[in-house]
Amino acid sequence: KAEKGKNYIVAISGYTESMIPLTLMPYKVTMASVNKKDEDAGNKVVNNIASKPISLKKVKANLWESVGNFNSGVGYGDEDWYTFKLDHNTSGVIKLETSIEIDGKIELYQNGKLISSADFYPEGDAEVLSVSLKKGTYQIKVKDYFGNATLSPYKLKVYMK
Repeated sequence: KAEKGKNYIVAISGYTESMIPLTLMPYKVTMASVNKKDEDAGNKVVNNIASKPISLKKVKANLWESVGNFNSGVGYGDEDWYTFKLDHNTSGVIKLETSIEIDGKIELYQNGKLISSADFYPEGDAEVLSVSLKKGTYQIKVKDYFGNATLSPYKLKVYMK
């Protein structure tokens, strides 16, 4: 929300009890515009069913993936919804890979019912959800636990046997 021609003060502090540790190494501060294109714009979620979820791209027979951003300026944080379809019962892993500023959360739904969720790892670590699923169509909701926006895109990967 910065405006051209206005002055701003940026304060940088290191906290020793933070999830991201204080460093004695030199660092670089960069201010840049974040991605403002919402991948699932126009998506409406009613009773945990997304009207326009993003279809995960099938990369291999057992791997689907997509890249996205948690957009800034969204009240309570941006969330993105994805969908994929299984032709048979199987097990596997859903993985949300994020950059250092994101504490990712994964929720898996079928027909609006929460099947499973994962929010085990702290900021900067990939979130991983192990699942055993039956044939059918599923929706995945991903978001940052604290409602933060991404500076770098995240990757959502679904590995099934």
